[in-house]
Amino acid sequence: MTCSFTKQSSTSSLFVAYGGTTRLYGCHGCCGRWYFAFNGAECSNPQVIDGTVYMAHYSGADLHRYRKISGVCDGLSAGSIDVTINVGNCAGYGSYDRHSGWNAVSRLLIEEWPASPY
Repeated sequence: MTCSFTKQSSTSSLFVAYGGTTRLYGCHGCCGRWYFAFNGAECSNPQVIDGTVYMAHYSGADLHRYRKISGVCDGLSAGSIDVTINVGNCAGYGSYDRHSGWNAVSRLLIEEWPASPY
């Protein structure tokens, strides 16, 4: 899911949030990662914005769970920014059957926040 956002100030921060259904399926001891990217790169200031789903034992169930992933990214330039929620591998784990969105609306929220006075 990608949304283009016009950031007004180079000193402001972006707050982002994803709310939607996630699924990790058909594996034992596996992990999937949902993360935000800004113009193709993960946030590094103050840190990445991500969430993981881990499955210890696969029982044959096809579980879909609603999750919210949110955070703030600083240091982005003013102007047009493509904000993307991505699905990938967790460090140290392989590639598994994982996806987002099923039988519910997925939402991507982007807000520009003023620079912190601290």
